[in-house]
Amino acid sequence: MRNRSVKLLSGKLLSGASVLAVIAGLQPAFGAAVLIQGPASSDSYETSAGDSSVTINTTATLRKDSITNRSFYNAQTVLGASTFLTIDDSVL
Repeated sequence: MRNRSVKLLSGKLLSGASVLAVIAGLQPAFGAAVLIQGPASSDSYETSAGDSSVTINTTATLRKDSITNRSFYNAQTVLGASTFLTIDDSVL
């Protein structure tokens, strides 16, 4: 009986707009703006494909990673003048 209700529920989810809603709900949120603020120190940070911008400000201090020895790493390609990265009054 339990398997029957699961199959019925699955059949309902696989129709039309429901599939799109489920797929959209499972996708990560793209275009997220990252904000790292001080005055407290923060862990090191590496950008990801989902970052739309990174702002490090308010006397933030990023600690270096013990393995890579980096405090900040931009893994994205930035071409020309860009507002992708803003560092203001902070220590990397």
